[in-house]
Amino acid sequence: MKRLILILALAACGSGGGGDPDPLSTKPADVTLTISSGNILVGDRLAVRSELSDIHPNGIVLKWRVPRSMIRVVNTEFLSLPRDQRIELTPFIDDEKGDYRYIVYVFTSSTFDDERRARIDFQLQATKPVDDALVELDVDIYDTTKSISEQFDIDRPLFGPVIVKGLDITKR
Repeated sequence: MKRLILILALAACGSGGGGDPDPLSTKPADVTLTISSGNILVGDRLAVRSELSDIHPNGIVLKWRVPRSMIRVVNTEFLSLPRDQRIELTPFIDDEKGDYRYIVYVFTSSTFDDERRARIDFQLQATKPVDDALVELDVDIYDTTKSISEQFDIDRPLFGPVIVKGLDITKR
């Protein structure tokens, strides 16, 4: 049986609940992470979905860390907003460091409407077998006083996952 690790550190940061957005809040967003399977074969694709709500009024930086043996499938990335808006995405960063691939999307406050919720979907493809792999998600508040490259540096990723999903990638 696959182990499923779920860390909801954001839940400890306070609860959402409507009202006006608080620009002084230290909570970037409420977020979920869903993957299509916990066990895939080399060559298979893995669907990744994150639901976002109570998004900080400054915007957010979403960072995924996956095994280096997973590649992002181009043209499968979409941001879905309320009122049936669907926007094709390109990450700010899709790069490798050590044993990991980092995929980073940056969304400023102008991305979201007053409802401050969205869904992100994309696919990854497995290129090599990996036991006990992890799909990890970290989310930070977009800092309007810093450049995007100051908020994520591949050489010092400062990655603190808030949600982790287990995955095994096996040979065909």
